Amino acid sequence: PAEGEGGRGGLQVVGFVKRGIQEQAFTSVTLELDGYEGEYLALPLCFHQFDSTEPRRYVACAHSNAPVLLQPTQIGHAELAAALAEVAAEHGEQKVLGGVVFVTTWKDEAGAVIMVENASPSAYMHVTIDCEGSTGILSSRNTLLCEDVLPPLTRMITMVLTFKAGATQVGYSIGMACAHGVAEAHMPPLDPESDPNSRMHAPMLLPPKRRALLEQERQGGGPAPRPP
Repeated sequence: PAEGEGGRGGLQVVGFVKRGIQEQAFTSVTLELDGYEGEYLALPLCFHQFDSTEPRRYVACAHSNAPVLLQPTQIGHAELAAALAEVAAEHGEQKVLGGVVFVTTWKDEAGAVIMVENASPSAYMHVTIDCEGSTGILSSRNTLLCEDVLPPLTRMITMVLTFKAGATQVGYSIGMACAHGVAEAHMPPLDPESDPNSRMHAPMLLPPKRRALLEQERQGGGPAPRPP
């Protein structure tokens, strides 16, 4: 992710590697230099090791005719959630509930990311995501049934599903429903003191461009085009 919309001063995804079940994965990306300097973050999405405090290990190599600095950087849950949201919005499958709730599911061979967006400018929306019929699946919320009330014009990573290591049978069952809510609420609760990783599921404001795209679709303008 680079400077743009969505996280640490805003994030914009410029490249990613699909999650897989292999021991390693790699990609190459051409990074543009805007002016004399630019900053890019590499975010390892290692959800099998989500509860580990050990640093994620990977190799980064940069080729440039200008000075380049590569260094470890402490990444917060907000940056991770923003990056997941941007990739899900661009590559996931979208369903609309109640005319204002957009549920996006981004699947790959290692699992799925489920994102919920409330495009209403005024209403709180109560969204239920039910994956209890799934098999061989782990959830980043430690449960396969989540109920969340999102404030207006926000989105959240509802849960990340990952295949269990060594599972002989795996399969998705993703049910969803929505209703009007009164105030922000979450079940299971988002409690950073007992579960620091729950910060990844905190609601985020819709970035302006994404908000405009969803408003276009909400008003009947057809499917929102993918961002350039």
